[in-house]
This record gives sequence, structure tokens and C-alpha cells, in this order.
Amino acid sequence: MYQVRQKPLARGPSTPFVLLGFLLFYGILVALAVLVLRSRFPETRIKQQLHPPQQTEPQLSRTDTDHDSLLHAEPVEGIQDKTLLTMELCQRVNSRSIKCWGYVSNLRDESSKVSLQGADIVDGKGNSFNLSRGGEFDFQTGPILDIPAQSRVKYTIIIPDEDQRAKTLTFYLDISNPRDLEYTFRNVPVAD
Repeated sequence: MYQVRQKPLARGPSTPFVLLGFLLFYGILVALAVLVLRSRFPETRIKQQLHPPQQTEPQLSRTDTDHDSLLHAEPVEGIQDKTLLTMELCQRVNSRSIKCWGYVSNLRDESSKVSLQGADIVDGKGNSFNLSRGGEFDFQTGPILDIPAQSRVKYTIIIPDEDQRAKTLTFYLDISNPRDLEYTFRNVPVAD
């Protein structure tokens, strides 16, 4: 008669090696997922390339060819609905007014109509101003502009501030189209 011979049980890999294999496998999956998400949603890369991270206080920078100090200040809210406003410079132009300017950037892949609606401004001495778009808060061609994809356009604000002691401004800027948005800039310095 035949005898059944029992084979010894084969030992598999030990538990620590199995665990290490699973961790390595899932680590590779997570890394691949991050790469895929970055390639599908490059918005964060675009923001970092176009605008360095916001600093808590606006920093002044000078170049040899430009005697005005540009702020490159971003609003407290940052980019909203792929539209960004920046504040570049505020300067007293005469004893009765301050002129500020910056850029509206369209970070979309298509053109976008932007309407400058109004601005509420408070200077460092507590004086407040409510400006409309009647030449006080406008683009070069008026309050409404169709901005091409991935580009920016200059805007200006003229503030009728006669208080010579005012050295900073806080802005609440309202725009509409594509939708209603408000941008806040705090403690923007006024150059003489």
C-alpha cells in the first residue's frame, strides 16, 4: 500500500517583511497620486510662479532704474475665483490727494470681464472714504474691462485725503464679474 508522505509546511515571509512591503507599496501609490494631482491641478504652481508667498507686512523693494518703492502686496484673501488684485504703490501726489495703483490678474484659461465696483478706504488717522468708479477707482479705459486669459491690467485709485499725517491706508475693494468679490489690503504705506 501507498504511504502518504506529508510535506513540511512552507514558511512564508515573516510578518515584518510583509508589513514593510505593504508600507512601501502604499507609499509609492501616494507619491503617484500626488504627481497626478499636481499635473491635473497646476493652479498652486501657477500661484507660486506668478506671486511669491504673501508676507505679513508689505516689504518695500527698490531697483536702480525705478525710484518708486513697489509693494507687490497681495490682499488678505489671496486669489478669489481665479482673480487676483495686487497693490503696487500709494503715493501722495499733492496736498489734497493720494494716488494708488496695482494690478488685476486674470488667472483663468479664458478671458474674463471684470468690473471695479467701489472702494472703502480708511487712512491711518481714522478718516474714511467711499469711492465709486467715477474716475476714482478705474482701469485706464473705465470701470469695466475684458481681461485676457493669464494676464494682468493696471488699475488706479485716487483718494481725496487731505490729512498730511496719514501714512498708511486700509482698502476694501469691491469687484464684480465674474462674481461679487471683496479684497482687503491693510496698512499700506503712503510714500511722500
